[in-house]
Amino acid sequence: MNIKQARGLAALLSSNSIAEAAKVSGTSETTLRRWLREDTEFVEAYNTQLRTMLEDASRVGQVRSAEAMGVFSEVMGDGTINAQTRITAARSLLEFALRLVEFTELKSQMEELERRVKNLDGGEN
Repeated sequence: MNIKQARGLAALLSSNSIAEAAKVSGTSETTLRRWLREDTEFVEAYNTQLRTMLEDASRVGQVRSAEAMGVFSEVMGDGTINAQTRITAARSLLEFALRLVEFTELKSQMEELERRVKNLDGGEN
């Protein structure tokens, strides 16, 4: 991967859209889309970085879910606190953490299936 592609990759991973990434990296949208469609090395690097970011987010969600349960428990026990806002925040965080756990489990299952397919193919894929 060349320097221009590395800048494009970094911009894609930190931008809200391909158009924004193009502006940030100084690369055209067309080129970024072509790399994502046709350049195997670029796509692999993009997917690897994206997986790492999602795994990091998953870990944060898992850690913070315990805190959310604490908030939920505290609010349930304290009748003087305006509970609705805090319960909504705690519930949202818990739902997010649960989705991240599901994603992590599905990812693990997919990797296992990929290993099994590779072994069936004699390790050629």
